[in-house]
Amino acid sequence: MNAIRSLQILGLGLALASTTAIAQVVPLPIRDYSDAPRGVASHIANKDFCLGAVVDTETTALTNATATGDDITNLMDDDGVVFPPMVRGTWVNIAVTMNGAGGVLDAWIDFNYVGGFQPAEQIAVSRALINGVNIIPVFVPNVPQPGDTYARFRLSRTGGLGPIGAAGQGEVEDYMVRLL
Repeated sequence: MNAIRSLQILGLGLALASTTAIAQVVPLPIRDYSDAPRGVASHIANKDFCLGAVVDTETTALTNATATGDDITNLMDDDGVVFPPMVRGTWVNIAVTMNGAGGVLDAWIDFNYVGGFQPAEQIAVSRALINGVNIIPVFVPNVPQPGDTYARFRLSRTGGLGPIGAAGQGEVEDYMVRLL
């Protein structure tokens, strides 16, 4: 019997499977990573199931202070969420656009500026989305100081996601938002 050998070529996103003289190149899942400096989240990217119109892919998280680390391709890939003015002490409606069907949203805003997403900062808990624009009402707490902070939106098929970690099909979009 011929033994099947498998070699994963990391960094290229390819797997090579071979028996004696036959080789086949099989693409590995391409991932979308978070880019805010608040812990890493990732999803298997799918252009037909994403937030907004575009999803990009990376081989690793490209975080930076403005949550735009993955914008090196000049794609407007973080295009699924539109924020109104985020006035402290008021209710606002955040528009979330989903491309596809069967999506569930988990989302957070770091309202207390501590450098992570706390359970009390979750603004969408496994919320079912429709194809198109979804309105998410959010109360912006009256925090002592205005300033810049981060938001993370995770689209998946199953929900129940935390702010960090790997997940199946979907997308993660991070944003820098200003609390007024």
